[in-house]
Amino acid sequence: MKYRIYIQNVAAMLLLASAPLLFFGSCTENDLVVSAEGGEENQVAIVPNAVASANDAGEGTTTTPTGPINGLQVGMVFGFERGDYSAEAEVFIYDEDLNASLTGSCFKTETNNGYNINLSPRQFYAADGTNTRMRGWYPATGSWDGGSKRDDYTRTILWENVDGTQDIMVSNELEGNKTNVGINGHTKLFTFKHKLTQLQLYVCAENENVKERLGTVTDIKVLEQPTILQYTSGKDGDILDSTNDGLLTNEGSKSDNADYTVPLANGATSITPGIYDENDAENNYGAVYAGNIMLLPGEDDGQEAVLFSVATEKRTGDDALTNENTQVLDITGFEAGSAYKVILVLETNDIYLVPQPTPTIWITKNIEVDLGESDKGYPYVESERYIVSRDYFGSADFSDVSGIKTIRINEKWTSNDDCRNDEASVPAILEVGPLLGEGGEATAANLEAAKGQCPAGWRLPTKAELLLIREVQAKDADALGDRALDGSYWTVDGSTVDVATGVVTGNASTGNVRCVRDI
Repeated sequence: MKYRIYIQNVAAMLLLASAPLLFFGSCTENDLVVSAEGGEENQVAIVPNAVASANDAGEGTTTTPTGPINGLQVGMVFGFERGDYSAEAEVFIYDEDLNASLTGSCFKTETNNGYNINLSPRQFYAADGTNTRMRGWYPATGSWDGGSKRDDYTRTILWENVDGTQDIMVSNELEGNKTNVGINGHTKLFTFKHKLTQLQLYVCAENENVKERLGTVTDIKVLEQPTILQYTSGKDGDILDSTNDGLLTNEGSKSDNADYTVPLANGATSITPGIYDENDAENNYGAVYAGNIMLLPGEDDGQEAVLFSVATEKRTGDDALTNENTQVLDITGFEAGSAYKVILVLETNDIYLVPQPTPTIWITKNIEVDLGESDKGYPYVESERYIVSRDYFGSADFSDVSGIKTIRINEKWTSNDDCRNDEASVPAILEVGPLLGEGGEATAANLEAAKGQCPAGWRLPTKAELLLIREVQAKDADALGDRALDGSYWTVDGSTVDVATGVVTGNASTGNVRCVRDI
């Protein structure tokens, strides 16, 4: 059977750079044990355990994974497939018709290297004791290529409408029955491997004169990329695919290709390039991080060369810079599941590339917070930017903080219109944005002007969120580091809050601007 697994009903997400963990909902120890349903023949429940995505954490691994980490977040949808063994036909029969969604589950492994997923409604091993197999993939929008795959051992998944922002992962395949419970427990883990390469793009101008002539970078495109990708299992015949080493290839013609637009870093609408310094390799040759994109790797049947187009403030449209006539990016040695930096040096009429062939750290949202039961007390601050107000086993005590009534859960609000009717709530994790001004706080003379200063994905805070910031700064003036607030700030409803005194001014005529976002 094929299942779609929805990560939902969670208050927030967690990513740790070295040992990523994900906690879901509220639950009890009983949620994690193998259970049985009544009847003449009890059917043992399948409660799969998945290790955080890593290329080098194989089946049975119990050590902390060190491979690249997928950017797990609320709303991710995994596809899962289950097949039961048919003794009569001597094959595994896969049924694609049944869907199920993921419910809350607690993390309980001793080695802190994975997270549990609990299928709902629960699925069961076959009652007759025969073996069942399961495997998964991300994103679940992948579809079967062609007709029935009920007994096809080398199954193929097709992803369409690829645009470079998706991450593609495939899991190994696990097998077991109700006696040996081979798909359950901590010794048999689903391991999701990345099947794409991450390019991390940095931009700089050749010199100050070129920087002045070009202006800021407004758009970066990777040209002529496949919009359809096909994964074929690495399994040979009826052998269990425990490695998930099958190939992801371009399925389509040149007419199926399109240009990928790179999402600019931190939701920015433009990037101010640095100045190229050929002697400063340690600091990315003076270049500024501009964003990253996922591409079919250069290994095996992948692409060999990559072309870029960069539009700037003063070079737009057909006049945009390209590297088409100067230097293509050769990625034949770039591997799936690895990340590579590429420095784009903008010249007057061309782009000069400085690729870094040594893999670097896979970029994810760097949220170093502990969503287990904290001994710090709530709310608390992590990494001088994240205010954590709730874990998955309880919530903060705001009895001493006037103006805060509830904690928002089950959704992330990242626009000004989303949160204006919930001014007394704060999210489980609130990120306080950096300064927007040049050397000081940005200001605005009216609410619309204040809203306009928040980049995509960010918004103005509510009254409660500013009161929360005031509370944590009162406890520790250095808690937010260089993101600390000082003065009166616009709220999304048109008031201002003085973070020093707590005074709220309605219908304000001026105020500082600081943006926030839910995590």
